[in-house]
Amino acid sequence: MSKKQNKSSSSAWQYEADFIKMGDNLNIAKIVRTVDIDEFLSWSRRSENKFFVVAPKGLGKTLLLKAKSKIIRDAMDFSGPTKKEIVFIPESELCEKVAINPGVFTFNQVQNLIDVVNWKRVWLQTIVVSVACACGLELPVAFAKLFKTAPKDTNSADKAKFSRPTDILNTILSDLDKFSHNAEFNQYFNDLYREVRNIDIHVYCFLDSLDQTLRDNLDLDAFALKYSNQDAIKCWANCQIALMHTIHEVCTSNRFIKIYSSIRQEAFWLDPSEVFLQVREYATIIKYRKEDLFRIFENNILITPREKLSNPDHEDPMIRFIGMNEIPHKFVKIAKGSEKELENVFDFIFRHTLGRPRELLMIGDKLMRLPVELRSVNNIRELVNSESHSHIFRHFQSEIIPFFDLKKLSEIAGKIKFNVFSYKESVNIDKSALDYFYKLGLLGLAKKDSNPKISGYYQEFRRVDMFNYHEKVELPKADFYFFHPAVDQNLLNHVKYSTTNIIGYGRAFIRPTEAHFKTKRKVQSLKVEQLTVNGNPSLAEIRRRLTVFVSSPSAQPERDTLIYKLEKTFNDRYEDTLGVGLKTVFWESLPSRSGNAQDLILKNLLKGADILVAFFKFSLGNPVKDVDGKVRSESGTKEEIDEFMKNNDNGIAMVYFYECDEAELLEEARKRGLSLAKMLQHYERLKKYKKKLQAGVFLTKNYRDSNDLLNLITEDILKNISVQDHK
Repeated sequence: MSKKQNKSSSSAWQYEADFIKMGDNLNIAKIVRTVDIDEFLSWSRRSENKFFVVAPKGLGKTLLLKAKSKIIRDAMDFSGPTKKEIVFIPESELCEKVAINPGVFTFNQVQNLIDVVNWKRVWLQTIVVSVACACGLELPVAFAKLFKTAPKDTNSADKAKFSRPTDILNTILSDLDKFSHNAEFNQYFNDLYREVRNIDIHVYCFLDSLDQTLRDNLDLDAFALKYSNQDAIKCWANCQIALMHTIHEVCTSNRFIKIYSSIRQEAFWLDPSEVFLQVREYATIIKYRKEDLFRIFENNILITPREKLSNPDHEDPMIRFIGMNEIPHKFVKIAKGSEKELENVFDFIFRHTLGRPRELLMIGDKLMRLPVELRSVNNIRELVNSESHSHIFRHFQSEIIPFFDLKKLSEIAGKIKFNVFSYKESVNIDKSALDYFYKLGLLGLAKKDSNPKISGYYQEFRRVDMFNYHEKVELPKADFYFFHPAVDQNLLNHVKYSTTNIIGYGRAFIRPTEAHFKTKRKVQSLKVEQLTVNGNPSLAEIRRRLTVFVSSPSAQPERDTLIYKLEKTFNDRYEDTLGVGLKTVFWESLPSRSGNAQDLILKNLLKGADILVAFFKFSLGNPVKDVDGKVRSESGTKEEIDEFMKNNDNGIAMVYFYECDEAELLEEARKRGLSLAKMLQHYERLKKYKKKLQAGVFLTKNYRDSNDLLNLITEDILKNISVQDHK
C-alpha cells in the first residue's frame, strides 16, 4: 500500500489503549519503535526480562504492555511449550487492570502504607497467591477460604477467575491486620511461597493502571490536607516501588515466572533503595523525540477513513488530513510587518501538547471528527487551542500528586503584562511559584545559543519526562521567560499575548521591544467582602466568603457533585492560604414558603450571589411562565443568568456545556420517552443559546463529566477573584 492510500479503520486516532481487547486486531507493526521500545517488544531472552514499562502518563505504557502480551501469546501458540505448560494472568484479557475497591482504605491504613516495606508485604502475598491459584497449587482449606480460591476439583479453564490479582489484592487490603500479623496465615504463606519458587510452569502476568487506581481511590487530596503533601506522594509512589521490588524478587527466584507491569516514571525515580540499580536493568524507560511523534501522527493519518480526509490523494500528510500544511498565528506578526507569522501545522499542534503521544492523538481525533467543509484556518486554530487547554492542560493538572496548585498561576498572572515577561518583572514574583511551573515544564526561558558566533536566543522548556517530585529545581536566571501554550487560555483573561514570538520548545526567540511591556489588559475581577467572626472584624480568625449560586435545568449527577463537593473542596484547599472561601447556594437552599418558586429564587438566592455558575447538559430546560400563563423566558436557568447579569455589575457568570455525542442523546431520548428527532431539536436550541453567550462577554466552557466540571469551576473562580483588604 502506498503512503497516500488509506484503509478505513476504527482504530485511527485511538488514544485510550484501555479499549483494546483480547480479540481486537492490534497492529503491532504500526507501533513506532524507538531503540528501547524495539528491545522491549522483540522476542529474546533479554527482552523477556524487561519487566517494567516506565513513563509519565500519556506516553503509551498500556499500549506497549498489551502489545507485549499479544506477542508472547502469539509466540507461545506456534513455537512455545505446549499449552499445559503455560499460564497467563489474566487469561481472557491482554492485561490485568488493577482496580482497588473504593472505600477499602481508612486513613490509618493509608498512613501505615506510606512505608514501602508494608506495601511489599501486600504485593508479595498478592502475587504469590495469584500465581499459585493460576498454576493449580493446592491451598490449605482455611487459607483458600480467605481468598475464595478455586476448589480442588475445579478444571483449569475455570481457575483463572479465582486467580485475578485485583481480587486477591482487595481481599488483603480489606483486612491488613489479619494478613500482616496472623501467625497461622504467615506460616501458610511461607509454605506456599516455597512451592511457587519451585514451579516449572511458564507463567506470564501483565499488570496495568496501578498508578491511576491509587489516584482514584486513595483520596490523596484529603490525605495531604490531613498529613502532608510528601506523605501523599510517598504512599502513591511506594506502592509502585514495592511492586517493582516484588516482581524483581519473584521473577529472579524462578526463571519460569515473568511478570510485566507499567510504572509511572515519577514514582520510579523516587526509589531510594540499594536494589534500585539492579531493578533499573529490568526496566524499559520510554522517551520520544519530536520525529517519533510525527511518525505516530502520520501513521494515524494513513489509517484514517478516506471520507474523513480533506484531500485524500495529496502527497503531503497534513494537506491530505486537514487541507493545509501551514497556519498563521493569531497574534504574532512577521518582523517589521503587519502579516501574521506562518508556521508548520504539525509544529502548531505539537507545541500545544506536552510532547506525549496521547495528546497528539486526542487532537487528531477531534480534527478527524471536524467535518471536512468546516476545516478552515480559524476553526482548526480554535479547536487545537481549546483541546490544549480543555483536555491536555486539565488532564495534566489531575496527574499531579496530591493536587495541582492553580493558586500559584493566579499569583503570577496578577503580576505580569504579557505571556512573555522579563527577568526584571520576575523579581517581583514569588520565586517558589516560578520554580514550581518551571519544574512542571509549563514555564520556559530564552536561552542564549552556546555557539559564540550566534547572538540569538532559543526557547527551552523542561520536558515532562524530567519531572521528579523529590528533585529540587530552581528556575535559572534568564533575560526572558514565557508560559507554555497549553496555559494560554488561563492567562489571556489576565494578560496580553506578545506579538513577537511564537512560543514552543526549541523555537528561536526574538527579544521583545520595550513597547510590548507598557500596557496591561483590563481584567474583570470580584471584590470580596470581608466577614466577621461573632460580629468582631478584628479577630485573627477573620475570613472572606463568596456566595456562589449554582443553576441547571434539571437534576443531574453533576449537580450532586457540586452540592456536596464544590464548597468543601475549594475551602479545604484555598481558604487558609487565600483568606477566601465559598458558600454555595442552590434552589434546594430555599426554605419552604408560599409564592412562585422561580420568583423566590430570583429574589432570595440570586440577588445576594457574587458568582453564578450554570451548566447545561442536553437541553436548555423548560419555559418559565407568569401567573397568567404567558412565557417570560425560555428556561429557568436562562432567566437566572439574564437576571444575574442585569442586576449585578461586579458579578461573574460562568456557564458550562456538556460535550455529548449522538449515542448519549439517543439514550437521553429513551429516558425521556422522546424520539431522537425531538431530542435533537432540544439540543439544537441549546447550541444556539451557547453561540449567543459566546458572542457576548460570558465565560463559557465545555466539560466532560462531574469531576471535570468541578475542576473547571474551581479553576475559573481562582482566576477571577481579587481579594481586597477590609477597610
